[in-house]
Amino acid sequence: MTEVLRKIFGDETFGPKVSLFGPIHIIMMVLIFGGAIFVGYLLRNKSEKTKKLILDIMVLVLVALYFGDFLVHPFMTGNDALIVDKLPYHLCTSACILIGLTRVFPRQFKFFKSSFVILGMIGGLMYLTVPTALDGRYLICYRSLQTIIYHGLIYWVGIFSIFFGDIEISIKKIWKEAIVIATLDLISVGANFAYGGIKGEGETYNWFFSHDFYPVTSPVAMPFVMFGVLMVMVLAIEGIYYLVLFISKRIKAKKNPAPAEGE
Repeated sequence: MTEVLRKIFGDETFGPKVSLFGPIHIIMMVLIFGGAIFVGYLLRNKSEKTKKLILDIMVLVLVALYFGDFLVHPFMTGNDALIVDKLPYHLCTSACILIGLTRVFPRQFKFFKSSFVILGMIGGLMYLTVPTALDGRYLICYRSLQTIIYHGLIYWVGIFSIFFGDIEISIKKIWKEAIVIATLDLISVGANFAYGGIKGEGETYNWFFSHDFYPVTSPVAMPFVMFGVLMVMVLAIEGIYYLVLFISKRIKAKKNPAPAEGE
């Protein structure tokens, strides 16, 4: 039984290999990024009950993908151990748990709900744009498929939440995202320090990329760099949102011009 599971969840499988910005990677980005916008737009006019059900199912699958992944780590690695790097100290892993909590306890987590969803979407966007862990791996294997589906789904949750009006996008409340980013940043620094040395002499973890990320190699500067990068990405997403609203209103105004005075 163990050998069968090792073959199912192991990395030595078949199919094309994923290379950064190669054909497979580009097709993957087009399908995930474009598909989310296309499907989200098509479903935008569904009933509120249907919208909630869709998001609930998506988040349930997302959380199952995350926690279920830990159950197969020994078969993936062939060792009696978990992959510690997948603990919830990265943006996309911590956001999964936080988004899940907003569905189970909507009132208690309402205040930061939009922030959790937006940052989860950014985490998925960043990873799928530069999936360094998949570079050179076979596409048809559990590790690759689980990673792609997981990050794609957390991105889809964000896009659908925006189309469905399930979260509030407000540039005036961007300070909420700043608080969440700073908190996760600080937690990751603590985790990097606490787990330091487990991987071996002179090695450390790099959760949230708060230790180093080329070309910045300073663990002192990197937390502040990550805070700035993520805040810029939040601003970009909110800027795109307002731009789309502006264009949409202009198009509607042209199609339905206001009646002239006296008519």
